[in-house]
Amino acid sequence: MTGLVKGEPTTGTRPRAVIQASSFPPMLSAAIQTKEQHRMPNIRPALISEADILTELCLRAKAVWGYDKAFMEECRAELALSPEKITGSLVQVAEVDGRIVGVAQVSLKGDDLAELESLFVDPEIQRSGIGRALFDWAIAACIDHSVKAILIESDPGAAPFYRRMGAKDVGHVPSGSIPGRVIPQLIFDLSEI
Repeated sequence: MTGLVKGEPTTGTRPRAVIQASSFPPMLSAAIQTKEQHRMPNIRPALISEADILTELCLRAKAVWGYDKAFMEECRAELALSPEKITGSLVQVAEVDGRIVGVAQVSLKGDDLAELESLFVDPEIQRSGIGRALFDWAIAACIDHSVKAILIESDPGAAPFYRRMGAKDVGHVPSGSIPGRVIPQLIFDLSEI
């Protein structure tokens, strides 16, 4: 279905077509509506009382990469966002319609350096801009704290996201959860923005 956009001038300009998601097949229509609903998340500080909810969100998001239950249990302690982590670092949540759909945690390391400890988005709405919004918040927070670079120890599946954001590979580091496993380490140089 097409039509004029209400409030747009009708003289001297070509009217813009409005395409409603309902005019597409049901599956595509649902995907479009989901994307539209999640374009503008509210980014706000995490609350201590949300620690358990945030931990479960982190675990659900990491499981997207196909890890089995045993692997995920070994990662639980490292991924847990405890009240101490929430108060001892910079932690923000992305919220849509009152529902927490993402989380990011930054730790200031001194010497103009920070580490992006966590950035997870609910699997139901990944690839909708929530991760980018949280990464943008992390950059802004680091700039506010005079940080020059952000270190990122990434799951191999998430590393392409950070590369698209502008982070560069610097090597590999041991996993904090799985002995003998190494994961990519990247750096985001804030002097390049």
